[in-house]
Amino acid sequence: MSTVIYSVTAAFASPEMCDRYIEWLMGGHCRAVIEGGALRADIARLDSDPPSAGSPARHRVQVRYVFASRDTLDRYVREIAPALRAEGVALWGALATFERTVGDVVGSIER
Repeated sequence: MSTVIYSVTAAFASPEMCDRYIEWLMGGHCRAVIEGGALRADIARLDSDPPSAGSPARHRVQVRYVFASRDTLDRYVREIAPALRAEGVALWGALATFERTVGDVVGSIER
């Protein structure tokens, strides 16, 4: 069985919203996901998307969670995620757009 990556990317209209979101993630949300089955959480402030025709710049934060297996992730999604997602939507739903991706780790190279 390989580990699984579960990523959540949030996009905001301002860098200040990103700061507040990161504080919220570090203030307990990521810990709750870890307690729900993730092995770790990495938080990254992504480079901003430049403004495009008619759209303002987007400021993004990505959290990458590592789960030991697809079964562990599936249990998290079924049993733990609904309440955590509801909290996130209540706090950030009107201020952000979210994208979630999932993938199996097929290799890892370290120094």
